[in-house]
Amino acid sequence: MSHALNRDLPRPIPPSCPEDGSAQSGGTSPSWPAPASNTVATVATVPGVEASGIIQVCHFLRAGDQAQKKCRHPIETQDLYPDLLAQLHPKFCKKDPHTQIQRLFRCLPCASLIESVPALTSHVQGEKHQLRLQARPSAPLSHSPHVQLSPAQAPPAKRVKFNPRVPRVAQGGLESPGRNTRRSGFSDEKYDETSYYFAGGLRRVYPYAFTFATFAKRRWVGRPLMDVFATEFRAKTPPEYVRSIESGDILINGQPTTADYVLRDNDLLANTVHRHEVPVTDQRVQIIHQDQDLVVVNKPASIPVHPCGRYRHNSLVFILAKEFELKHLNTIHRLDRLTSGLLLLGRNPAIARTMEQQIRGRLVLKEYVCRVQGQFPAERVVCREPIEILSHKIGICRVDPQGKACETEFELVQTNGQESVVRCKPHTGRMHQIRVHLQFLGFPITNDPLYNHEAFGPDRGKGGVFGKSQDQLIQDLIDAHNSERWLASASPEDAAPKSMKVMETPPNSSSSETDPRLKPVPNCAECLVKYKDPTADELVMFLHALKYSGHDWSYETPLPAWSKL
Repeated sequence: MSHALNRDLPRPIPPSCPEDGSAQSGGTSPSWPAPASNTVATVATVPGVEASGIIQVCHFLRAGDQAQKKCRHPIETQDLYPDLLAQLHPKFCKKDPHTQIQRLFRCLPCASLIESVPALTSHVQGEKHQLRLQARPSAPLSHSPHVQLSPAQAPPAKRVKFNPRVPRVAQGGLESPGRNTRRSGFSDEKYDETSYYFAGGLRRVYPYAFTFATFAKRRWVGRPLMDVFATEFRAKTPPEYVRSIESGDILINGQPTTADYVLRDNDLLANTVHRHEVPVTDQRVQIIHQDQDLVVVNKPASIPVHPCGRYRHNSLVFILAKEFELKHLNTIHRLDRLTSGLLLLGRNPAIARTMEQQIRGRLVLKEYVCRVQGQFPAERVVCREPIEILSHKIGICRVDPQGKACETEFELVQTNGQESVVRCKPHTGRMHQIRVHLQFLGFPITNDPLYNHEAFGPDRGKGGVFGKSQDQLIQDLIDAHNSERWLASASPEDAAPKSMKVMETPPNSSSSETDPRLKPVPNCAECLVKYKDPTADELVMFLHALKYSGHDWSYETPLPAWSKL
């Protein structure tokens, strides 16, 4: 492979070099194509960018079992002198069809990968990059060879080999000295920003101040601030956002603003809220296995794996960090929030990546158990219906001939004529695969709140028949899950705005009188809304990840209580 890496180093431009930079036939190493005439040549004048080690060229192998699908770990990195950026061809990052090597740029101050020369040119001239550059330590942070234009000046290509069982930080690889290799937003300070309390069989989180921050997206530029919040952020009503702007809870670039402020490129929006999290079950997370590389847990139903939506501290990774001191874990695979069972998390990024590749490569045998409606057939059933995502907005899938190939094997465990316990072996890993295939077969999971919903029609979507258009189905499901059933009071004056009608459990009146952490705060509408507590039945779905087995490893959990009819 060394010849492939040498071929990627910049060399003098021969006239015969093909336009796309691909390898030529013959014994000589091909070269980069000449730069296009319209390439921006002012990057080197950006203050501070001329320092060594700011931009790297990362080489990714995109062939065979070693293919890097997520663009995280290159087989080689090299520093790029920014004054040479103007001489790179626009198709510099295109994958070489002969060597199967693709190049991306890594901006070390911003910790981001950039996929093309024009995108890098725009990036280093942006305000976000300049702010990160000013906060960067002055010492050089990279020791990889520099990309040169002359082969006489260029150092020999260096292939970096990593031991998969040793962290890359210890090997001087991807993470350079001085860089913060921990994921931002998951520091000890974040873990300690609030705490749990338990009541009514639920794990609850004390409301806390939290700042959502994001840079202005391209579609927001040129639009008034209030227009963006009213259309893109619907957690509050427009009048509530106006009050947040006037009170200083919403800032632009760290400064107070007005509702009619027109957003510009790279504006930093910060919205500080009094955050209320959704309660989850109070069942304790069970550790199945733990060593220096891996943590295997039995996840209770109702707890999401990682922070998402209205869940943060009530997510599995936060609970493990706060209660078991297991921090900075790498998720190897995921389970739906309502699905219980076995979950693998890596303590060593290299081991986590290896096991993730085994799962993606279908080298891991996965076994689930579920409880479905009806009397399931006694013989083994294999469903190979393709699945496609029907709506990303609400996360729903359906069987469709144009979808992705899927295969799930089902085997009856026991039945009482009304319900059946079924063992499931998914051979692919599509979203909601087991649930969608069971719905298609006419045996939906008994308490599946999505795929066993009346919105799918009287047959609950058996055979892929819904009796309505896809748009109407999606709207019916949205209306059903935004219904009033979560409000504790049915009186109009106590009702929350439609966008806030979600499952949540704020503190009850008796607790708030004794605990100051539960008292309402000014300008927080959610503190004044009363919601119903979710019942035990609403916190669990009869689907459990029972066993995961690889070539030389296997982990299994006990059967859930509901698996016995």
